[in-house]
Amino acid sequence: MKNKNRVNIKKISKLQLLVAVSIILVLVFAGLIIYRLFFIKQIVFNEKTLKTLQEPPTAATSYQNGILVGNTQGYVALIDNEGNTKFSKKIDSKIFGFVVNPSDGSIYVAGVKFHVLGKDFKEIYSLGFDNYIPRDPFVTFLNNGNVKLLFQSLKDLSYMIITIDKTGKVLTKDVVPDMGQNSQISIDSSGNAVFVLESGDIYLLDGSRIAAKASITEKQTSSISNVFGYFVDGNIVAGYKTLLIDQTQNSGNNSSLPVYFYNSSLSMLAKTNFDSSIHNIFVSKNKVVFSTGSGFYFYDTRGKLLNSIQKVDFTPFEYLEGSQIHAYVYKNVNQQGTVFYLVVVKDSQDREIGRFIKAFSIDNPIFVVSSNSQNVYIIEGVDIKLLTR
Repeated sequence: MKNKNRVNIKKISKLQLLVAVSIILVLVFAGLIIYRLFFIKQIVFNEKTLKTLQEPPTAATSYQNGILVGNTQGYVALIDNEGNTKFSKKIDSKIFGFVVNPSDGSIYVAGVKFHVLGKDFKEIYSLGFDNYIPRDPFVTFLNNGNVKLLFQSLKDLSYMIITIDKTGKVLTKDVVPDMGQNSQISIDSSGNAVFVLESGDIYLLDGSRIAAKASITEKQTSSISNVFGYFVDGNIVAGYKTLLIDQTQNSGNNSSLPVYFYNSSLSMLAKTNFDSSIHNIFVSKNKVVFSTGSGFYFYDTRGKLLNSIQKVDFTPFEYLEGSQIHAYVYKNVNQQGTVFYLVVVKDSQDREIGRFIKAFSIDNPIFVVSSNSQNVYIIEGVDIKLLTR
């Protein structure tokens, strides 16, 4: 007997199966594209103008819930994230820089003199010397609670390192003579200073006493090679920023830019080489980041490579870091000569949270990351801007 309830199943041809699979794949890829476009749209930052100033700032730093700026007229102003001016006052005849004390939030304003302001912006004390002006890096906070201030002479370009206590009382005064060449000084929280000369000579100073001396092995003699030296958690990193090409070399020879790591007694710990010039150097307590023409390179304090991000399209220009974000700034020039900057913002786990690209109206915009939030500020001429989602 035949089963009347039997259902006949029609076989699917290979062509029908291929068409069905193709439709599914098209739908999947279309969904991925739509998702990707939506995702990119969500992470692209816009800019919001907070304030238009009367003149471009000469100094800027993150402070409280805003950005602190100074100018050539000696004014200091705090602009909050809504564009309100929370403080504005003429402090000196010109402002060169700011350093915020992380322990109490006081502000060291480097003008023609040093002015120390409390969190309420009331001046606690000021300190200056005739024919001397503050010099970058301006201020170092010592382990024992004292403070080192760096000045440079307007007459003979010598350096003067002042040690003060919390009240501003001068404890020591050490003079480092000018050596007739480009140089840089960095001061450690222990109180020692490293003095690096364009000639490649490096001096470790304990007060006015030379505690140790070393020399960069591969020296450069050009005045444009931009020597640098920094303390990094007690150790020292030094070298040149500019890669000089020897025109006498054969075109097939590759040039390299060496950078050296030393311990606190100037014994060499490590040496690394870059194949392009260094645009910027970021130094923190536990690492140093080089922004070079070929990539971002992260090293520990002893010269061990921790990570690198290679150049793809835009050239790495500057690395910035706050308590909650990292900002990677890239620069590119198109065929028409237009300069573009790309800012990629990542969280503390190095996950991207946004990016921004623009052809700026000026050649040298200033990028500032917040010390206590995920905000990124851009100073474009007289305009202070905030990146927003």
